[in-house]
Amino acid sequence: MLMRRYCDGDDEAFASMYPQLRRRLRCLLRPLCGNDAAIDDVIQDTLLRAHKARRRFEPRGRDPNLAVVAWYMRIARNVAYDHVRSEASNNRGPTVEREANEDPRPDPETALESRRQQQRAREAVDNALANLDHDQRALVRLTKLDDVRPCTLANEYGVSPGAMRVRVHRAFTAFRQALEAAS
Repeated sequence: MLMRRYCDGDDEAFASMYPQLRRRLRCLLRPLCGNDAAIDDVIQDTLLRAHKARRRFEPRGRDPNLAVVAWYMRIARNVAYDHVRSEASNNRGPTVEREANEDPRPDPETALESRRQQQRAREAVDNALANLDHDQRALVRLTKLDDVRPCTLANEYGVSPGAMRVRVHRAFTAFRQALEAAS
């Protein structure tokens, strides 16, 4: 396993892992960070935190390589949240270019309405997920929130990749229908 070799000091092991990790991290971080500069900052901080904590890594589950990716994704998500909080606490909001005369503080009415819309959207998603059976809910979460590929899940579930793609498609169809019914 590459991660074990990396933990033991093998720099080539990390060089082998990096391209796949970077691609997955960028996909995860794009909606959280918005622009490439912020994404690159978060990836750099993620890699630094992971490097410092690499000795504490414990593979879980049947696939140690999947555990490594999940571990990095969790660290990246936490770093991104810290980054967004830091930007917000500095009253700069997300890293976006502003007009010189633009007030960096959001209009209170707009901010409140935005929070209400986000809360309604979260509740609709939570309700739609709650209406799915356990397997469908797990597939939606694994493929969308944890960025696990259906072919990887096929190995875990002991089915063919094609059968898993059908299961994932059916889970998303059920999720979409539940979401539309809630609206």
